[in-house]
Amino acid sequence: GKIFRTFLRTLLKHPGTLLCEMSQPGGELYEDGFVFLDRDEWCFTAVLNFYRTDRLAPPTWIPDEVWHTELVFFKIENPAFKVPTAEEIDQEQLMQGKPETPGLRQNVWLLWEDPSSSQYAKFLSSFIIFIIVIGVVGFVIDTLPWVRAVSNTETWMGM
Repeated sequence: GKIFRTFLRTLLKHPGTLLCEMSQPGGELYEDGFVFLDRDEWCFTAVLNFYRTDRLAPPTWIPDEVWHTELVFFKIENPAFKVPTAEEIDQEQLMQGKPETPGLRQNVWLLWEDPSSSQYAKFLSSFIIFIIVIGVVGFVIDTLPWVRAVSNTETWMGM
C-alpha cells in the first residue's frame, strides 16, 4: 500500500463526498487520524488532487469505467455524466449573450444560437449545415484537375 497525507481542512472542501464525511466529527478520519482504503492508487492520487486544487482530472491511462467506479465510491459527481438542469442551461445562455427579458430579441437569439429551442431553429441549423457542406463540396470539386482544365477545342465565333 501507499500512505497519503493531507490536512483535514483540505478534505472538508467538498461537502457530501466520502472523504469529507469521514473527516467530520465522528468520522473515521477525524477520530483515528487515518483510514485504510483499498483503492487504485492512481485514481486516489487524482481524487486527492481534486480536493487540493478543485480540478477533477482523471489519469489518462485509467479506463473511463474504472475512473467512474472510483468517483462513485468517493461520492464525487462525474462531470462526464452530469446532465445540466434547465436553470444551468439558461445561465450559460445568459453568459453567452442571450437577452434577459423574454420577447422578440430573445426569440431571435434562440433561433440562431440554440437549435433545440424550436422546430424553426432546428430547420435553420440544418439548412446552414447543408449550405456549408455544399460549399465545401464545390470547393473540393473546383480543385480537381479535370474541372479546371481549359479545352482548346472550344472557341467562341472562331476566336
